[in-house]
Amino acid sequence: MKKLMQTNKNNRGFTIVELLVVIVVIGILASITIVSYTGVTNKANKAAAQTTADSVVSKAQVFATEDVSNYYPTTYNALTTDSTKTYFLPAATATLMTTAMSTKPTNTNSINLMVCGATNVAATAPTSAALITKALGLRVGYWDFSNGSASAPTYEDIGNITTPSVTLGGTAYATACWLAQS
Repeated sequence: MKKLMQTNKNNRGFTIVELLVVIVVIGILASITIVSYTGVTNKANKAAAQTTADSVVSKAQVFATEDVSNYYPTTYNALTTDSTKTYFLPAATATLMTTAMSTKPTNTNSINLMVCGATNVAATAPTSAALITKALGLRVGYWDFSNGSASAPTYEDIGNITTPSVTLGGTAYATACWLAQS
């Protein structure tokens, strides 16, 4: 009988306190891992979005150098339609958002394209992107995922986007920036 009691004493197992300590430690390690993973994912998404914007900017700059008038494209479609051109950008590279991004988009290749320029009518600022005939600059916006959902688009600017008017061939033209619709 004494031997039976001694065996049961030696095979008692873990106490509830020991099990709770192990569960708390595992929970702490899991929460640290989840927070780290979220930060890494957001940084990777920002890098992907920035790469997409960089591709659009690069192709738009090539467009301006190849264009006879040295203007930037007035639409996103100008970059995506002619695959024989060196500035050709496959349509799947970016998703053009036709409204200003105010909330985090669902994918990392979403961009805003703002066309900045003038119309053919001197001293009359364009009232929409469709009226811009001389694209003097572009703003390519992408979402900064690393700042969470409270972020706003970050823009890469090329060309002339800030001057309210420009003189071309001795004629003054009023300029404005508008969100591209196509």
